[in-house]
Amino acid sequence: MIEDIVIIDDLLEDLTPISMALAQNGNSIIPLYFRNDNFLKSCNDLNKKNIRLIITDMELQTVDLTGSDRTRQHAILVTDILNALLSKEQLYLLIVWTTHKDLYDEFMAILTDRLKKLQLPLPLHCYSLIKNDCKKEDGTFDADIILNEFNNFIDNNPLFNALLDWENNCKLSAKETVNILTKNLNDEDISQTLSVLAQQVIRKNLNGNEKYAIYEALQPLLYDRINYIVENVDQNLWEEVISKESIQLSDNEKAKLNTKLHINLYNETSSCDFIYPGDFLEIEDPKVFNYLSENGLPNFEEEPLWTDKSKRCLLYDFFHFTNEDKKKKNLLKEYATNTKVGLLEISPACDFAQNKREPFKYYVLSILFPYNNAVQFDEKSSIFGNFLIEYNDIIYKLHINPKYLFSVPNAFISYKNGEYCRFKKLFRIRQNMLFKVIQDIANHNSRIGTICF
Repeated sequence: MIEDIVIIDDLLEDLTPISMALAQNGNSIIPLYFRNDNFLKSCNDLNKKNIRLIITDMELQTVDLTGSDRTRQHAILVTDILNALLSKEQLYLLIVWTTHKDLYDEFMAILTDRLKKLQLPLPLHCYSLIKNDCKKEDGTFDADIILNEFNNFIDNNPLFNALLDWENNCKLSAKETVNILTKNLNDEDISQTLSVLAQQVIRKNLNGNEKYAIYEALQPLLYDRINYIVENVDQNLWEEVISKESIQLSDNEKAKLNTKLHINLYNETSSCDFIYPGDFLEIEDPKVFNYLSENGLPNFEEEPLWTDKSKRCLLYDFFHFTNEDKKKKNLLKEYATNTKVGLLEISPACDFAQNKREPFKYYVLSILFPYNNAVQFDEKSSIFGNFLIEYNDIIYKLHINPKYLFSVPNAFISYKNGEYCRFKKLFRIRQNMLFKVIQDIANHNSRIGTICF
């Protein structure tokens, strides 16, 4: 079953038969009757993220489509409809429902070109469903033929089926998570239970952050349910998908993929009132640099404030440069401005479990260093130096220096002078990657025969 299938046609006598045929198979159908320009506005009311299949008539007749180049005009119109229906990152299939099989290739070439120019997602697969081939001898549509053609199209797309199966399992696990939560409550108030869970997550900072608290509290249950369901998935479906040899990814592709898999990006207005393990806090206040210098960070006397010069001094220490490395030091000057220096929250999970997270949290000094494949620096003092991520369309390497571990009061992190905050939350490293970071730090600092020059 697919959720949701959008079907578009300007003729009710064509829209109704295909909608009814596919509904017989248990699919969720959204029939859209195309009549005028107001149609595009109505598309914005749909839940775009649920759309996985779009079936559209190739020739949507409107009074504006005149002239000899009708195929191009129809393709442009369908592009505008897809733009209204889809989000910028969306996986979907496209079926062109038409009576003009001879124009399909030309239509798809124009449509694909338009989608690329507008930076809209291309369909995972396209297919032409010819209206005349779906009719009986008396000229009426045959539901069995339509359904058979549709099923053949879906069955011949193992990649789509595999991803759709995974998506449905995630939705099922979310429903099971809620069921488990309420199963043994009997007559108790569910809101009371949720309140207790939320307060255990962020305690005093609950007001105004209820949504985040509940999401964090429910995450372990959801994670366990997903693991349980995935273990029972038919593996043959994925074997058919993963049949090609893996390719070498470019650095840009690595950064984008790492960001999607391992990073939760925060928006510009994210508050520092509550901090989670894995949060990267960019230092914005020069006083933070002075505070860290008093608590273990080298104090560079020539530049006490948080400027590009002091950043360069920190980078020299980060990359373990010697006085003879003048050439590399000069190269660092152009990188200092765009380098983001911050603290990565690495408080132990047991501190959260035992409510030890006040009034201090634990951090490791980290930097986001602009990545340039042509310029390589020695990374002796850094662990986790090959992790590429993308932030604000710039590729960075995340460097973590295990020499500098800090225990910082929560009040110092959340302090505000008017609207000004000492830190800016950029992103959070997800759980599995955070475990790796903490383990690498522990292994590095507890190794036998530690020598530092």
